[in-house]
Amino acid sequence: MNSSTAGLLSKVLMAACLVAFTATAAAQVYKTVDENGNVIYTDQPPDPDAKPVELPGLSVIESVKAPEPVESEAAEPGEEAVTDIRELRRGYRDFQITKPAQDEYVEGTGNVVTIAWDTRYALQPGMAVIISLDGTQLEPTVSSAITVQQVDRGEHTISARLVDSQLRVIADAAPVTFYVRQFSQNFGGPARPAPARR
Repeated sequence: MNSSTAGLLSKVLMAACLVAFTATAAAQVYKTVDENGNVIYTDQPPDPDAKPVELPGLSVIESVKAPEPVESEAAEPGEEAVTDIRELRRGYRDFQITKPAQDEYVEGTGNVVTIAWDTRYALQPGMAVIISLDGTQLEPTVSSAITVQQVDRGEHTISARLVDSQLRVIADAAPVTFYVRQFSQNFGGPARPAPARR
């Protein structure tokens, strides 16, 4: 409840109390006892000779006005957003590519490479990871691992960027260089078992 609403409510209550007090002071109150011994107060005289009862005065407690809320200094435009992004960047400093490892040889996968990333905190709503393979940006993902098909033999470089819902950069992972090397009969792949003799 804000201060203006509280002030209005306080004034309404004070007015209601004042009306009730005035009405009570103007009315005559009579006291009677019925046949069962119950005490009854009424504004109607029980008989013509009845005298009104003198009631003690009402206690009136003045309301204390609540202090006005202290307005905090208004933030400069964009100041809160800057603070938020700084907090996010501090929280996700450990964002990194975990697979493949630096200078790893990927072999025997049929030209399929799994790329994985990690950070100690879960992604907040709207955040995503944008992975690039050899400079080609892949679809943004929230999955901690993706599989890329048909990666040619040779040297490749992966980079990964963590962005928020407004596509502001929160963290950049250190790039990773890896190599795809598929086994081949012509290039010293694993020997095939000798055919069984008949």
